[in-house]
Formats: sequence, structure tokens, C-alpha cells
Amino acid sequence: MADLDAAIQAFQKALALAREGSPDWARWQNNLGLALRTRFEALGQVADLDAAIQAFQKALALAREGSPDWARW
Repeated sequence: MADLDAAIQAFQKALALAREGSPDWARWQNNLGLALRTRFEALGQVADLDAAIQAFQKALALAREGSPDWARW
């Protein structure tokens, strides 16, 4: 669990430093969502699930529907 928490913090830090709207920013949003979802599955904290959904929505907002990124995120 400590590694998962560290990964979430690393993604959050990367997002704080990255330029919003860049491809890396969207990728890190997606990765943050995956990590938060994994923590929700482990601990059942609804706040993690809500945060994961929000991260996925932010990543999707940058991709065009029908693009490979949209399908992946």
C-alpha cells in the first residue's frame, strides 16, 4: 500500500508541474486515475473512486472521441 500511495503522490506532483493540456498531462491524469481506482479496490474508500473518475474525465477532455487515446482513457 505504501508503494501505491507513493505512486499517487508522484502522479499528483507531476501534474502540478506539467503544463495542463499537454499529452503528458493527460497521460498522468489517466495513470493517477488507475492508481486511485486500485486503491479504491483495495480499501473501498469512495473518495478514491470519485477522484479516479475525475482524473479519467480530465484525461478524456483532451482526447478527441474516436482517437486511440480516447479509447484508452
